[in-house]
Amino acid sequence: MVIEKQYQQLVGRLLDQIKSGLDTSVIGMYDCGKNYTFDLIPKLIPGVQAMSLLYLGSLGSTREDWWRRLTEELGSDEVGVGLRRLLSKGKVCLLINQGYMVLIPEDFLTLWKELKEEFGQRFSVVFFANTHILNDRYKNQDHYHDLVLKAERLTILPLDGQDTDITLHMYEARYGSRVRKDLRERISSDCGGNPGILKSLYMQYLDDNYIENWNVSDSRLVYRLDRLTRELSDMENRVLVGQSQDDESRLFLKKYGYLTEDGECFAPVLKHYLEIGSQKGAGLLLDDCLSKLLTVSEKRIYLRLGKNLSKILTREQIAEEVWGSDWFTKFSDWALDQLMSQLRRKLASKQGYGELITKRGEGYYLEK
Repeated sequence: MVIEKQYQQLVGRLLDQIKSGLDTSVIGMYDCGKNYTFDLIPKLIPGVQAMSLLYLGSLGSTREDWWRRLTEELGSDEVGVGLRRLLSKGKVCLLINQGYMVLIPEDFLTLWKELKEEFGQRFSVVFFANTHILNDRYKNQDHYHDLVLKAERLTILPLDGQDTDITLHMYEARYGSRVRKDLRERISSDCGGNPGILKSLYMQYLDDNYIENWNVSDSRLVYRLDRLTRELSDMENRVLVGQSQDDESRLFLKKYGYLTEDGECFAPVLKHYLEIGSQKGAGLLLDDCLSKLLTVSEKRIYLRLGKNLSKILTREQIAEEVWGSDWFTKFSDWALDQLMSQLRRKLASKQGYGELITKRGEGYYLEK
């Protein structure tokens, strides 16, 4: 099995961290190869003497999912009891692959902190997450700063040309169709080394074995591009298309591979997607005036409506945008009504940002 050099090196560095007993965050942009790297660990890392490695992959958004997976892995209904039993025999490392835009349950953070205080480096956590974990939405959680932000941090960056070619060969082997030689370099370049974008472009190529212009409205591609941009702040998205030179945003984007060393968006197809959104007015980007006017939740709703101009979004779709995939556990008709009313009032107070319209019994849409 041929494995990308970057992922092999990352797993090697991770093994050193595991042996040291240090908490580690492994962080990269959406579809950067996070899940793939996580799945490689048991294949590439041999058993560590006198240490138990517990794997929790693709955890969902609910507290119940986290604890259910832990009890299954431990074979104990009492997570704290099960972990302490293992720790009495030797070191324990918990390897977690967090799902997209998933909050860490507060009681898990509390248990993590308790075990660190009780057992020190005999207990460690390796935390795989996308860059959304660094957003302000998470930083008000109890113990978050002391645990997640202070952990040793490894970064998953976009692949270089050689590793991108290896990944493309894997897709070709899986789907049984090779890319024409004259188009191979274009696909590799336009994806920017992001394996998920690479797969979407390859699937478009399979449609007719030719590429004139990428269809950024193609569901296989827009799904990934949308998730990439939603992880970033409005300012960071603006930096990607050259509409801002904000220094703090540029440093963050370079650190996690969104910007090249030359200060360009890492993937031409992503830049094109953002530019199209900007040209539509509401689109994907907010100017300084609107960024200051709207709350975080209002921005999310406005951007989602802007990507679907004149199309109705149901209350359920908007609730998911605000409260995440487990919105139904947090949803309040009153809270949503208040939120939409405030957004409508703010948009009406400024010219050029569209009108929020209610379609009774169906939902809401933005009219420009």
